[in-house]
Amino acid sequence: MMREAMRIESKFASRRKGYLAQSHPALYAELEKTGQLNQHLDEIGRQARQMMERIFEEKKPEIEALKDAEEREIKETQAWLMAEEIALHEVVLTL
Repeated sequence: MMREAMRIESKFASRRKGYLAQSHPALYAELEKTGQLNQHLDEIGRQARQMMERIFEEKKPEIEALKDAEEREIKETQAWLMAEEIALHEVVLTL
């Protein structure tokens, strides 16, 4: 699970880096110049992953209540994708 958490955080951090570089180049340059960029990206990745996990955990009882294994798997995938999308917009693509 630790490896998956790191992959998720890295994905969000990478998206944040691209967002800052494209949409907020002055902030990106300042963070880079002051040596705070990697710390900022790590923090954003951590926050986004935690939000994603919280959102998924909220959906978990609903998913586990389903009788059909295939339906549970589909709902689980949908919940992860929804959680990822919300974390992306709430944490990664905001200032």
